[in-house]
Order: sequence, then structure tokens, then C-alpha cells
Amino acid sequence: PSGRRMDGWQDLAEQVIDRVNLSGFAERDGRTLSGGQQRRATLAIGLAMRPRVLLLDEPTSSLDVASREGVTAMLSDLSDAISCAVVATHDMHLVADWANRVIVLEHGRIAADVEPRDLFAQPELMARVRLVPPQVAQLGLALGLRRPPLNVVELLDCLQIREKVPC
Repeated sequence: PSGRRMDGWQDLAEQVIDRVNLSGFAERDGRTLSGGQQRRATLAIGLAMRPRVLLLDEPTSSLDVASREGVTAMLSDLSDAISCAVVATHDMHLVADWANRVIVLEHGRIAADVEPRDLFAQPELMARVRLVPPQVAQLGLALGLRRPPLNVVELLDCLQIREKVPC
């Protein structure tokens, strides 16, 4: 789109701003936004380009819990708008909530290419690459579950029907 006149750019801007839940902030100076709002505004700028692939570097770093959860929820909501997202992160809560595939790098080489649950089931690898699995996954493993839960609902489901369904 750069170098070309974009017809309908105002409509597109409104759609993207709505999509990232910043409608009430469109006229504000970006420097007055919170960290989470700034991340969402930056994402809105990227989405306005209508990318097929979205690249994000540590989208939840330095955010408080509420802002981190907001960014995670927004990424989930946006999954239909993009074909592929590549996210570099150390935030294993984001990985548990949002990723369907994880590539772990160790000294510049691929150490694992797995689903999040399968990564969390490898505590030795996680420790070696200095990643900390979500507490719910750690608890699941400590309770003897073969496949760690990704969230509290999964943990409760496993504990309630553990005799019938192997977790």
C-alpha cells in the first residue's frame, strides 16, 4: 500500500482501531497510553497493512497481568484476520493460551518443534533453555499427569475424570 493512494483508509483505520479495542483512544496522544494500549496501537498499525504473516517480538514483555491478558485475548480475537503469526517470546503463559506450535531455540539451533503441552512435559529442556512453564502445567506434572494442562479448566477436568481419561 505504500506509495499508493488508499481509498477507504478512514474506514480501514476505524475497523482496525475497533479490532484492537482502542476506539475511545483514537484522538489521544500515543505517549499518554498505557503499555498495553501502546502495544495494541502498534499492532493496529501493523494490521492496517493487512499482512498475511504477523511477526511479533515479545508482545507481552514488561506488561502488567491485566495488559498481558488483554494482548493475549486480542491475539486470539485476531486469529481469523491473519494467515500466520510468528511470535518470539519467553512468556509461556502466552504460549499456553495462544500457540499451537512452539519452536524452541538453543544456541541458535532448533531444540524442539512441538505443541505447547508437549514442551511443558519436558522440564529438563525447559530448564536448560531457561523457560518456566506456567504454574498450572507444573502442578499437573507434580500431580503425576502425563500431559500437563494448559489452563486451570483443563487441570480441573483431568482431576475430576482422571480415572477415565488419561491426562
